[in-house]
Amino acid sequence: EAKIPTGYWTDPGNYNVEWYNNNRDAQEFKISTPEELAGLSVIVNGLDDSIEKCTFKEKTIHLTDNLNMEAPFLYTFSSDSRVWNDPENELPQNYFNGIFQGNSHTISKLQTNDESKNYQGLFGIVIKGSIKNLGIIDSNIVGKSYVGAVIGFASHECKIQSCFNNGNVNGTDNIGGVAGSIGDN
Repeated sequence: EAKIPTGYWTDPGNYNVEWYNNNRDAQEFKISTPEELAGLSVIVNGLDDSIEKCTFKEKTIHLTDNLNMEAPFLYTFSSDSRVWNDPENELPQNYFNGIFQGNSHTISKLQTNDESKNYQGLFGIVIKGSIKNLGIIDSNIVGKSYVGAVIGFASHECKIQSCFNNGNVNGTDNIGGVAGSIGDN
C-alpha cells in the first residue's frame, strides 16, 4: 500500500542543518541524507529563524550518496521561492546560486503535489548557479508554472550539466523534464 505524505521535509524536526552550522564559512559542504537535503532548502529559503538565509554564492554542495525522498513527507523548495523582492533587478527573494555537485548520484521518490504553486522542482529557482551530474528518478513533480524535476526556473547564466530525470513532471505552463524554464542565459 502506498504511503500518503502527511507533511513536508522542511517542517521542523524533519530536516538537518548541522552540516552547515558546523562551519558556515566553509566553501564546500557535503550532503548525504534526505534530512540534510531538506536542510539545504530550509537555509536557502530562510525557513528557520535561528539560521541566516544563504544563497550559497561561491560555495559548493556535494551530494555524497543516492537519496530516497519517499513519503511520509512531501518535498518543497518552499512556496516562498516564488516571491520576487527586487523588481529593478528582477531577482527573487529566495534562490540558489551556488554549485550543487551531484557526483553522479540520484535522488529518488521526490514528490511535490500542489497544482497552485509555481517554481517547483528540487530547486525552485537557480540564478548564476550550477547543478551538475545529478539524476532524479521515480519522482512526481506537480506544480502550476515553472515546473521541472531538477529546477523550476533557471536564469542569469545558470548551468545545468549532465543531469537527467526519468520521473513525472506535471503543470500548466513552462514545464520541462529537467528544467521548467531557462531564461536570460
